[in-house]
Amino acid sequence: MIGYFHGCDPVGTGEIENMDQMSILMAGRILAIIPGLPGLFLSSLFSSTLSTTSSGSNSMTAVIWEDFLKQKYNGMDESKKARLMKVITCIIGIASTLLAFACDYMGGIFNAATTTLGAAAGPLVGLFFLGIFSERANKNGAFAGLAVSSFLMLILSVSNNIEKPYSRYVLPLVQNASNPTCRVFNSSSSRHSEVHISSLKHHLDPHPHLLHRPDWHYGDPSTTLFARTSPFVYAAIGVTVVCIVGYIVSLLFPQKLSEGKRRFAKGCTYSGLHLDVDKETYREMEMLEKNKNKFIAKDEQLFKFDHD
Repeated sequence: MIGYFHGCDPVGTGEIENMDQMSILMAGRILAIIPGLPGLFLSSLFSSTLSTTSSGSNSMTAVIWEDFLKQKYNGMDESKKARLMKVITCIIGIASTLLAFACDYMGGIFNAATTTLGAAAGPLVGLFFLGIFSERANKNGAFAGLAVSSFLMLILSVSNNIEKPYSRYVLPLVQNASNPTCRVFNSSSSRHSEVHISSLKHHLDPHPHLLHRPDWHYGDPSTTLFARTSPFVYAAIGVTVVCIVGYIVSLLFPQKLSEGKRRFAKGCTYSGLHLDVDKETYREMEMLEKNKNKFIAKDEQLFKFDHD
């Protein structure tokens, strides 16, 4: 798609309104030589979307059941369990459909998916990185890192969707591009300013103080830094914040663990791959620790009794 529209972004030339329509425009041009093929392409898009949505709804239902409802309703009849899970899936589907209408206010589906997935995936992946590569990481650091990273991602995504720093900008327009599908446009016209860097989506009234700036592709300079942070780096920022904050908090608030738990925890990290630790070994070590504590407590009681 990038090669097909090189030098002639259809948003900049006014053929489409937003980036979500670009794939439809390209498919319509390429597949128009065969009658009915563009319609088949659109139906394939709809079917793949429905398939993704249905599998995601079922997965969320399974997670909700396993983590929150299974212990409470485990004795329920199987038919009632199935009915309850169908109701949960239906509620998730309705919520997903309602949230789809919000994409129009978030700069389109592509921008909404990029900001939402990046903001949500970064902190979660950071937890795995913290647990895998740090022996000293504990639950205190994990909760702190997740909270700080999630709060920062919330600020970034909300600022980006409210201020929309990239909504007025399109890809660079190149005059006399070799692509035969390009519309002819005049780069010297007042409708196209600084086309070698970027072009305003609304060309008729460009802001005067922006005409000389060479960094339009970094976003509207009048917006905040949080808003201008690219959604493509949300995941990297989220992972970094979780690892840094989580490690520091883990050092400041260490967690007291028995030798068996400490060894088992190290065996789950990258540096503990050489350790021969499994669940059975962990259970045996836990039993030894419990018996040792019982013997110590019993000896203390006997010593106290003899002393009295």
